Amino acid sequence: MGSLRQDVRYGFRAVTRTPGFASIVVIVLAIGIGAAIAVFTVFNALVFRPLPLAHPEQLVQLSGIYRNNSSIPISYPMFAELEREQHAFSGICGWSPGANFNVEANGSVTASAVHSVTGNYYTVLGVSPLMGRLISPGDTQGNQISQVAVIGYELWQERFGGDPAVVGKNIRIDGKLFTIIGVTRKWFTGMIAGSPPEITIPAGAAQLSDLESRSLLWVFVTGRLNEGTGIEQARTQLQAFWPRLLEDSVPTQSIGPRRQSFLAMRFRIDPASAGSKNIDLRSKFLKPLYLLSGIVALILLVVCVNLASLTLARASARRHEISTRIALGATPWQAIRQLVVESLFLSTMGAVVRLAPCLLGQPAPGSAFGQGRRSSCSAGPETRLAGVRLCRGHCHCHRIVYRPYSGMEALAATSCHKLVCGSTYARLRNGLAGQGPNHRADRNLACAASGIRTVSANTQESAHFRSRL
Repeated sequence: MGSLRQDVRYGFRAVTRTPGFASIVVIVLAIGIGAAIAVFTVFNALVFRPLPLAHPEQLVQLSGIYRNNSSIPISYPMFAELEREQHAFSGICGWSPGANFNVEANGSVTASAVHSVTGNYYTVLGVSPLMGRLISPGDTQGNQISQVAVIGYELWQERFGGDPAVVGKNIRIDGKLFTIIGVTRKWFTGMIAGSPPEITIPAGAAQLSDLESRSLLWVFVTGRLNEGTGIEQARTQLQAFWPRLLEDSVPTQSIGPRRQSFLAMRFRIDPASAGSKNIDLRSKFLKPLYLLSGIVALILLVVCVNLASLTLARASARRHEISTRIALGATPWQAIRQLVVESLFLSTMGAVVRLAPCLLGQPAPGSAFGQGRRSSCSAGPETRLAGVRLCRGHCHCHRIVYRPYSGMEALAATSCHKLVCGSTYARLRNGLAGQGPNHRADRNLACAASGIRTVSANTQESAHFRSRL
């Protein structure tokens, strides 16, 4: 540990002696780390991060496979039959992606996204309300569907100013009266990552959604697997009654080829821990994100090449210093460790420069992606990626540069062994080993002589090494 602390102190002094080089390295590292964090933040928010729900790994999405292998929603009669027949899920729920309706609240009319959901929607997702209660199966039983509504946290803040007495107030959706029964929590996004529902109402309320039509495909199905049940088991269980379900729910107006096409519909089950894969922001931004990732990869490659060139140039300028240290008793590993400590110090400074604004609450590149009323994917800066880049990317770049230089160090050390030999070299090593005060004068004399001979030897061997190249 003592030698490591000494390397750190010497590395700090070596970096401060060349402020121009250190500034350029830190700035280049900050640019590379910032670009990587910005892209990974959006990727993590849209693709990798699971939904903020209870046990999201149990959630799956059920959809029909129609012509051209495209995934489609199903009709409400199909959903009702599926809910009665299935046994692989602890519960399934249906929901619509939302449509804009004129919503009148507090005397003002604005367009808001209204989602129709089945009665067990919130129960299957395992959500609790912030205020009031949520839509329950009791609101959708029988022919009389309750005209109630659950509003989102953001709508509650924007349209009602966070009024704690909002439960029980009335709003009008396309002129039809609904009563607010609850408010969802701030983190709730539904099944669409980055697009939280503003208003949810029971399916069929005020005839805003059709529960009788067999040809209208609007229900997206989400199920929660039973404990110990996998997707393959659920697929096998559904396959057993799927043809019969199609026969019972085929549109009456479909005849001939259209009927046969409907009866040939298949189904698929996909994991939905990160949200629905059909209608979320992934379908809009995934391809541009891949393109952006390629651009960032090129930026990182340019950063590594630039750092390699800068470090190699600096290492060439320090040949005499390294050769002298090896001649005075340092091993090649100690010299390499010193260079690695310096590069780690510079890499840490680059990461700190980039992450300091993030940790202080400043917006990071890419955070504007989540701005807006309907985009709450929480694309905050991912500091974990900075550690990965720091340990695996930039230090690897420096390590590549130091490998050929370690060979030059070994060559310089060999030449010093040849020139500084005999009793002078033995006295030098004994003096460095600290064998008593009697060797102090010999040690001083040997250091002075070996220093002069090392410089001369290093110059000759470096010229010989360049001629060989």
